[in-house]
Amino acid sequence: MVYAADSYVGFCQILYEYLTLKGVAVSVLEVSDVQESTGLTERQREKWGITIPPGVITRLRSDKLLDYISASSADYLFLGLTGRAVFRICKALHHQKKNSQTPIIATGFPGLQFRLMMEGVILRCFVDRLLFTDPTLMKKSRAFLSLLPFRTAQCILFGSPRLRAAPVYKRARDRPYVVFFDQNVVPQEYEARVRLADSILTLAAEFPEKIFLVVGRANSGEMSYHSLAGDVSIEALIAGRTPQNVASFSGNWTDIQADIHLSFSVSSTAILEAAALGIPSYSIVVEGDVNTRFSAQAFYRSLGLQRTQAELAQEIREPCSDMSTSAARKHMAPFNKSSLPLLFSPAETASRPEAPIFVQNYLFRLSKIGDWILSKLR
Repeated sequence: MVYAADSYVGFCQILYEYLTLKGVAVSVLEVSDVQESTGLTERQREKWGITIPPGVITRLRSDKLLDYISASSADYLFLGLTGRAVFRICKALHHQKKNSQTPIIATGFPGLQFRLMMEGVILRCFVDRLLFTDPTLMKKSRAFLSLLPFRTAQCILFGSPRLRAAPVYKRARDRPYVVFFDQNVVPQEYEARVRLADSILTLAAEFPEKIFLVVGRANSGEMSYHSLAGDVSIEALIAGRTPQNVASFSGNWTDIQADIHLSFSVSSTAILEAAALGIPSYSIVVEGDVNTRFSAQAFYRSLGLQRTQAELAQEIREPCSDMSTSAARKHMAPFNKSSLPLLFSPAETASRPEAPIFVQNYLFRLSKIGDWILSKLR
């Protein structure tokens, strides 16, 4: 199993638990090219609920990964990498197939696939098993891939690795926490992040009876696709002017789900995860540079889950989870335990030919054009 960012460690944790219970030997590779990176820190292990022993994890540079895979005799390979990295590795293994047996390859989507939806699917579709957390995206992908005259991945609804606990939200219960999920890179512009920090402090001042918890994404030096040079986290921006009812939270937020009154973010996947647990959850409107590849504000707006600061205050006064939970269940499934046997079942006899490399490259270029067209229609 391979992961290159914190987004994928949840997948690896579940697969590791399943395989070790069955007595299967498992190797876990942590891929990083950042020299100053500390790898997966204790803070991240707690946050993502990781119990894989550190001694099992081998650190490796990305330029050594293909050689490592080629030299191994693995029967199964999970690639917790970017779509482009998965695409490159699959093409390289395609060239080697004539001389050696390749493992069953799986990969998945670590979060929302909104801005680069078609590209994300095409880059990953030439593996054997493609894992989804979004049931709507899986249905669309399965329908699209069925039109191709070539062998593509078996689409499996894996669900969110975070959503392993049953929802416990109850309206009648008094819940003390309002949770903000930071992303580090949305918004990216410093001034916009300052305005976002100010909005959180203003809401906290308006509701002194609630405890506002800031759930940080990644600290400096930690493995993440959401890292920026310098510390511009919301935690850092509010440091020194934090009222008594605002605090940082570095643990696994699902452990306190029963005590969360409401959650919000700019465009984090955690909005859907919290809403799927029955917690009223929204995207807060932020002016400024939010059009990064990780931004999903337009997506949340289309679901009717975007709120201004004033509207969010009203939701805190009178929370109702019906709208956000209904929207979330269309786009975020809980962990599907029954998917695990499907992942490790023997490869089926191919009924369609494998796509030649030039066809894969052509489909990739078409997907970029398709995403550009979709961006203009939104």
